[in-house]
Amino acid sequence: MKKDIFTINLFDITEAKIISSRSIPADLKDKIKKEELNEIHIDFSDIEFVSRSAAHEFFLLKEELKPHKNVEFINTNDDVSEMFKAVAASRALPRKLNGKIQVERVSAEEFFKARI
Repeated sequence: MKKDIFTINLFDITEAKIISSRSIPADLKDKIKKEELNEIHIDFSDIEFVSRSAAHEFFLLKEELKPHKNVEFINTNDDVSEMFKAVAASRALPRKLNGKIQVERVSAEEFFKARI
């Protein structure tokens, strides 16, 4: 059985190859919240670059919607993937240790695998 997926093509929405504004992910958040499907793919086809601030906002979007929607970033080129990894490197993951939640800094690869 095929899973129903709502795909958002960023280039179709922005008509820009460079995403440098935090407002784009913020605007997408509102659109995704209204979507009935819970599986969302944000398609980065034809996007050549994402700024650090925009990448950070995409992470925030994904985290905020996680309880209700599964958001995946697809078709990221090497430059976009590297920016996501750079932003992820400055992030921390909560870990449960002896029954208590502790936050620890993790590698970009570990964060990237856990969050994207």
